[in-house]
Amino acid sequence: MSTDPRASIKTLLDASITDANLTRDDAATELKWICMYGPCDVPLDRLFNEKGLDLIFTIEDSTSAITTLGVSHIGSFPVKAWAVDKYSGDAKIITAALVLWKATKELRSVFLANPWGSLRSLKEDSVEVHDLGSTRVWSKNHEIEYKTYSA
Repeated sequence: MSTDPRASIKTLLDASITDANLTRDDAATELKWICMYGPCDVPLDRLFNEKGLDLIFTIEDSTSAITTLGVSHIGSFPVKAWAVDKYSGDAKIITAALVLWKATKELRSVFLANPWGSLRSLKEDSVEVHDLGSTRVWSKNHEIEYKTYSA
């Protein structure tokens, strides 16, 4: 059993993400995706180009705090989604911005169906583009927050 605080969210994502909801631009071919701990220590362009991944979720270190105002525990899990545009010849088969939209929709669905604590929210940031030389990687930050009330 892992003692990493990110393990429970990784297990939840691995078990709950519906592959059929994460598709290429044709809306039929399922994406190849992985969920891993962040920050990523393998070059992202290698994961996308050499390993053939289409979507990567990274789970960053969580934060939590104890309060004295009736709330016993507040937690936060940053989850980042990464994608790249992919082509087959001259035809675009994967649009990174569309993949990130589908990833956000799937994250929202997973956390609404599997609540942690009494209150929860999913906050999203805007899409960022990272130029890695020969590859442009798109990313979107998500913050999953929850509060568990004391008895």
